[in-house]
Order: sequence, then C-alpha cells, then structure tokens
Amino acid sequence: MQNSAHLEQARAKIAKLDLRGVRNDLTTKDGFSDERADRAISWYRMFLEFVAEHPDVHIAPPSAADKAWHNHILDTRRYMDDCLDIFGGYLHHDPEAFGTTLFDQGWDFTRDLYQRRYGVDLPAAPEAGAEEDRQAVTCYMASVEKIDRQAATPAADTEAVTCYVAGVEKIDREAAAPTADAEAVTCYVAGV
Repeated sequence: MQNSAHLEQARAKIAKLDLRGVRNDLTTKDGFSDERADRAISWYRMFLEFVAEHPDVHIAPPSAADKAWHNHILDTRRYMDDCLDIFGGYLHHDPEAFGTTLFDQGWDFTRDLYQRRYGVDLPAAPEAGAEEDRQAVTCYMASVEKIDRQAATPAADTEAVTCYVAGVEKIDREAAAPTADAEAVTCYVAGV
C-alpha cells in the first residue's frame, strides 16, 4: 500500500482525469447510454484508485470499467501521460489472464474493494449471470511498470537513422506498376 500523501495525490489526479473522449467513445462506438457510460467512467476511476492503492496486487475490473479502460488505452499518448502522472509508470493490461488462479484471486480482491468502498456488488463468478457491466472479463491489470522519467535515453535511441519521405508522386492509375514496386518488402517500426 502507498503512503497516504501519495495516495491523496493519486486520487486527486484520478478525479481530475479528462475522460470526455473515453465517455464519447463509450456512447458513440460502443453504444452505451449516457447513464451507462457515466457508470463505466465512475467504475473505471474506482479501478484506477484501487490500482494506485495496491500496485502489487492483481486488480480485475468489472466489464464496464474494462471497456472504459480499453478506450482510454486507445488514446495512447494521453494514456501513457496519465499513467506516468498517476502511477509513475505504465499500467499494463493483460488479455491472457482470464481463467487463471491469479485472475480468480484478483477478481475476489476487486469484488471486496468495490463492495466495501463503494457498495458496488460484483458477482462471485463470471458465469453467475449478473448484469453484463458487473461481470468479470477476460483481462485484468497485470502490473504497473515504473518508468524513470529522468533516466538517460540509450544512445541507440538517440542516433540518427535513415528515413525517407520524398513527397507526393502523381500516379497514372491505369499504368502498370513497376515490378520493384510490387515486390514485398520488410518494414520496421521502432519506438516507444
């Protein structure tokens, strides 16, 4: 468990998170009603608080919070900045955890936290037939990877590389593609 001053700072940051984009995605892309989206955001904030309080414990969010988490992750830069600001590292999402002993333990721990702190009842088991938003889902928080923002960037990451962006070439769509342009190539994407 974190010290109380750190936890209060984390809670304040979580309360101030700008999750309007997440809420918008829940209503427009995922078909949530306004009420359901608000509940998902609320439960997601609870989940983030629990992670801040128990960074070394597996926390398994209910389905609605998990859907909000997925949408938050998709805004990669904001998600990374939010994680660094709140946790001092990256909050990893583990899509392989469901059905493991660790998942079951994490779900039990999470159920207890949601009930004791906020009065939210989550089902004991995924097949309990409870409301879908309260169900366990097939992923959970695996770990907070601490990141030292002051650490020096490895030299290999600061060296110049050869990249080319030549511009816009007008193409006759009716012309046959040159053989060299039709061959498969190996492409690399490196970065953070």
